[in-house]
Amino acid sequence: MKKTVKEPFSHNNSILLRCDPRFICNENTDVVIEGYPRSANSFLVNFLTHILKLNSIKINIAHHTHSPENVLLGIKYNKPCLVLIREPIDAILSFIIYSSKDVEYCYNRYINFYTSLIEHKENILFVDFNELIISPNSIISRFNNRFNKNLPTSENEKDDIKLVLKNAKERSINNSMGNHNVLKAGVPSIERDELKKELLSSVSDYLENNLKAKLIYSQLTNM
Repeated sequence: MKKTVKEPFSHNNSILLRCDPRFICNENTDVVIEGYPRSANSFLVNFLTHILKLNSIKINIAHHTHSPENVLLGIKYNKPCLVLIREPIDAILSFIIYSSKDVEYCYNRYINFYTSLIEHKENILFVDFNELIISPNSIISRFNNRFNKNLPTSENEKDDIKLVLKNAKERSINNSMGNHNVLKAGVPSIERDELKKELLSSVSDYLENNLKAKLIYSQLTNM
């Protein structure tokens, strides 16, 4: 049974009020794709957009606000909603490096994002980061089955994955105007992996003393 969704814009400090309107769900949206930052949001949107273009299909995707309110809008407008979720240690570590925020801020952001959506889980397809990066085709197929849609999948998945990652890296470099920061690019990098190793112990300790994120991840990936 679909739960009643409260008006997402009820607070003046709504994240959506600071977002590009093109990315916010509305009556003309076809799909909502959201998730906590650094959870392969760009990868999925870029992969799907690439496959759609190959098939001469254009749809309106609401994405990249990193706000649960965008998902709640999707439910309100009866749109299919896909939400990405990544293991807390990996998502929070990556967001710390990207945002330069402390672990407490990034942890609370994770908690607040998914807690807001748990009671609406019957209206949302939650997708594990680890499953997505292995086979985006399988995620598109799950989406189609869940919401009775017919989005195309890749005929050459491995090659398309490589191309999407390559294009993402090139866009990051071009958009940086000569100040490319590998720590903020939406693709893997050796530098970021090294920094993760340095931060791993302290972030792991924090999560061991604050278990809610792990419990949420377990709940939403074992539905």
